Amino acid sequence: MTKNLNLDEELKKFHFHNDGFVEFYQIDAMQILYNIQYFYIFEISRLAYMRKLGFVVQLDDLRTKFPVLTVHNSIDYFNPAIFGDEYTVYTRISLIKNSSLQFESIMFKKDGTLLAKSKTVYVYVQPSTMQSTPIPTKIKDIIREFEHNDCEIKSNSK
Repeated sequence: MTKNLNLDEELKKFHFHNDGFVEFYQIDAMQILYNIQYFYIFEISRLAYMRKLGFVVQLDDLRTKFPVLTVHNSIDYFNPAIFGDEYTVYTRISLIKNSSLQFESIMFKKDGTLLAKSKTVYVYVQPSTMQSTPIPTKIKDIIREFEHNDCEIKSNSK
């Protein structure tokens, strides 16, 4: 499966990463990182990304400054991680539509072993109604600048 990936080319599009290590509570009976833990790890990376861009400084900002809901998550698993493995997660926004953002993340062990890739779609919402609403231009501009135009923007689509 990794033969179809040009990871060096893909990683050039990522301008944010964070590090971590596999904790005891994250492993399963096989002593490997339990599959559900990847969702948490990728979520932590997305939140760190949003902090970096200034969208989320405190928890309430997810309702007031950057109100988004997760509408899709997918993960492809490539290799296992075990207790104590150090890893790096690269995260970016790869696509912006009218009211949605697509995050992509790639996770590697510190030795370069590919662990997993994820895609997550958030929908920007009006907090009082929880209905989708257009992403403000200011937010799109911040993302575009941070991503150095490595983010596709599609107008007039959800």
